[in-house]
Amino acid sequence: MTITQMMGIEPPTLQCINMNHNATDCQVFWNHPSLYAGIATIEVWVSATAAGPFVLGTTVNAGDTVCSTQFNLNTVLGPNVEDLYCYLIVNPDAAHASEGTAQSATMHSMKLTLTATGNNPDQNSMAILQWNNPEPFPTTCSGQNYSIWRRPSKPKH
Repeated sequence: MTITQMMGIEPPTLQCINMNHNATDCQVFWNHPSLYAGIATIEVWVSATAAGPFVLGTTVNAGDTVCSTQFNLNTVLGPNVEDLYCYLIVNPDAAHASEGTAQSATMHSMKLTLTATGNNPDQNSMAILQWNNPEPFPTTCSGQNYSIWRRPSKPKH
């Protein structure tokens, strides 16, 4: 008998929500302490607001992945999503159906806003960077330090 069988299916812990630069695709990363014993599927539920409604973003088979999935956010929530709230539901396989489902905590994505301070935003200038902490802050992070990377501008023709 595994720990999962003795204690029921444990909920996963969300680690990161990654939306691409124009919020058309989303990647969700998690860890799962029970190592998928007795789990059939993991559902990813998303919303543009904390109050919902939450909709099913995607479902993955536990054997297909160990920690992440990617899906088209436009298809699920439509265009122009700025904030994303996400939680996971773990569904047991038939042999563990009596243990019920397990749900993770809801996580809020981090949003970075860049405001140019110069007269011409196409030229190099100072910028103000503002962001929110993801909620809850992932416990696997070593500290609350962030790295912000700048993508080089495309040359103008």
